Amino acid sequence: MSEPERLRLMAVLAHPDDEAAGIGSAFAYSGRSGVQTALLMATRAERGWRGPPQDDPGPQAIAELRTGELEAVPAILGIEEIAYLGCMDGHLD
Repeated sequence: MSEPERLRLMAVLAHPDDEAAGIGSAFAYSGRSGVQTALLMATRAERGWRGPPQDDPGPQAIAELRTGELEAVPAILGIEEIAYLGCMDGHLD
C-alpha cells in the first residue's frame, strides 16, 4: 500500500509580513501537523517606507530589508518554500 499524499497549504500574499499578521498561526499549526506549506509573495514591499520621507532609503534597500525579514519566517512558522512573483509594490490591481 502506498503512503498517502501530504496535505498542502499555499498562500498568495501581497507583502512580506502579511503572512505573520494574517495567517501565521495557520502556517505554524499546519507545518507542525505535517502539512506541506508554501508561500507565494507578489511583491517585496518596495514602497513600504513609513518613516520620515527624508530618511527613505529607496525601493531597492527596502526590498532587500523586507526580503531578509521574510527569509527568517520559515523557521518560525514552518513554511517549507517561499517564491516571489516580482511585482512592484503599489502597482497591483
